[in-house]
Amino acid sequence: MGDLMRTVPVPRKGPGIARAGAAFVRPMRSFVMGWLACSVLVACHPSVPPSEPCAPSARDAALGALPARLAALDAGGVLGFAALHVESGKRVAVRGAQRFPMQSVFKVPVALALLANVDAGRERLEAEVAVGPADLRSGPSPDPLDPHAGGTYPVRELLRLMIQVSDNTATDLLVGRLGGPARVTSHLRAVGLEGIDVSRTEGELILEAHGVPYAAESAVRSTADRLIAAVPAPARRAASAAYLADPRDTATPDAMVGLLARLQKGELLSASSTRTLLDVMTGTKTGAKRLRAGLPEGVVLAHKTGTSDRFEELRDALGDVGLVVLPDGTHLALAAFVARSTKGDDQAERAIAEAARAAYEAFAGSGPGPSR
Repeated sequence: MGDLMRTVPVPRKGPGIARAGAAFVRPMRSFVMGWLACSVLVACHPSVPPSEPCAPSARDAALGALPARLAALDAGGVLGFAALHVESGKRVAVRGAQRFPMQSVFKVPVALALLANVDAGRERLEAEVAVGPADLRSGPSPDPLDPHAGGTYPVRELLRLMIQVSDNTATDLLVGRLGGPARVTSHLRAVGLEGIDVSRTEGELILEAHGVPYAAESAVRSTADRLIAAVPAPARRAASAAYLADPRDTATPDAMVGLLARLQKGELLSASSTRTLLDVMTGTKTGAKRLRAGLPEGVVLAHKTGTSDRFEELRDALGDVGLVVLPDGTHLALAAFVARSTKGDDQAERAIAEAARAAYEAFAGSGPGPSR
């Protein structure tokens, strides 16, 4: 099953997501030093400051029981999950090294590459981007771009739409400005991030995952929707099987929490761009029944979801990845993916929520609590 725990060096500082009402701060050195003195990860209870005496046995027991709690979850498909404590490097994972389709989770690496270009002076968040009818992409979005209005959109707004409402049109416009999907993957490799692949645009991925050969003119929303609707059921099933076996546009849970942890520590972007991305991710409107549903009310979560279409009883992939602020002000990176879901979205999303709950309780040292 791939359960594991391992330790990496403890960083001393980094810009990132903070408690509610505090925007972004650097993790406090006293938190880390308090933990090191006790050789554990978290405070015994949210009300106990890290500098006070701690009970390693209670915390160790909670972390020791976490893999079994995760393994017992029934997602109605294949669940991959990783939790990485950012400040200490402690990690727990189930199928953490297995590749899963990212779907719209890939928009986090796209945002990372985009903001790296901003830091390098190759892009401006205020730059205006014209949107025309040929730029429209398929996919549900509560806040779609309207190219028929003949307007332009600043890069900053395209970034918000891409992350917060998962707008596919905004995504492909930004990927185009980056020079294509391969540029995203090459940037990941340049900064030392393995285990994440971005190979196709939304236009390409939507068509190919539904059994329609890609052509630029076919990716336009109205044409794509018509071609997808005409795919016969046997071809659609074959396309689904091929998509699930394809290593392109996939990530491992371990790799994704590694990206999030380095983002939180300020290792991937400037302080300003780190704040920009995490602010946008904190405003994500999708996935209320996934990671968010497993966390206590008021806990700060910066996250991004991904969801494939459902065909017959199968949903190829869904997921949610994000950064959580723990009660002591330190951070937990979470990545949850479910592939080959056949028992309905409620079951898959419930498993993601329960995995988030189990990880939060173990790393916060609060113990199992009632389900929301």
